[in-house]
Amino acid sequence: MLWTEISRNADADWLRDQASFRLKQLDALDGIDFIQRIVDQYRARTGAPPTSWDDMMRAGLLRGVPPDPTGVPFQLEPATGKVTLDPRSSLNPLPSAEHPL
Repeated sequence: MLWTEISRNADADWLRDQASFRLKQLDALDGIDFIQRIVDQYRARTGAPPTSWDDMMRAGLLRGVPPDPTGVPFQLEPATGKVTLDPRSSLNPLPSAEHPL
């Protein structure tokens, strides 16, 4: 809510830009969590993580490769099924417990 309020009411352009960036990062984190739950459903059905987004599409769990809020596709680690932000995304590094917003 704080970043939303700042993006709406800040007097300085740089502060509005920073708020917009942070909101996109939060959306990316939400997207990763959502997609990770779908990947976990696939693993529960098949007993193994998907090796590619194509596996997820063939299983009918996704329509396409999911993008982050900037349009860069999320990455799927084939060995673990972990969903992450692509290193090329301008949203890197995402906030974490070690590096909060």
